[in-house]
Amino acid sequence: LKSPRQSYTVGKTEALTPKELSTLFNSFGSSVKDTRNHLICAFMYYTGCRVSALAKLTVDDLVYKDDTYHITLKEKFGSTNKCISHIYLTNLITRYIKANKITKGYIIRSLIKGKDKLGSRPLCQRNIYDVIKKSCKAAGIKDIYSPHSFRASSISNFINKTNDIRRAQLHANHKSISTTTLYHKHYNSINQKDLDNLTI
Repeated sequence: LKSPRQSYTVGKTEALTPKELSTLFNSFGSSVKDTRNHLICAFMYYTGCRVSALAKLTVDDLVYKDDTYHITLKEKFGSTNKCISHIYLTNLITRYIKANKITKGYIIRSLIKGKDKLGSRPLCQRNIYDVIKKSCKAAGIKDIYSPHSFRASSISNFINKTNDIRRAQLHANHKSISTTTLYHKHYNSINQKDLDNLTI
């Protein structure tokens, strides 16, 4: 048996700032490759999913209802996480699926060699990592970021906007809230508005 940890630190994964995310998302073109890479980055940010869940995502995991996608993510250790898509992500998914006539199978696919056309094979986790690195570099952003950086950015920005660590835990699909706190970045001080919460 392990005793509970008495202290926690901020995680080491670098998180993208909102400005960097905006620069990155605005840098993609309209080619099949750019559209897919745009979807990869946006999907990881807006859902906060792990790269393994994105690599396994299929058409059957997306259900369009009430102007949004209800997404089932297959997480590690056989667990699943259900989430809904942000409007930005909803539009991207719809355009991507229609443009590539995807009706079954994997969503994130590799390109046919020498063509700007998707094949049927899924893009592996290693290739998704490369997409992130190359996309950041092409957008003029530091290339230190990894797929996990988008998860860290998603959780961090969720906490910063809502000030609700419990809902951030649900968003991240963490079993322990202490794990969620490790992702809390870009928020290193308190301000007067925070202190107003202490008013009796």
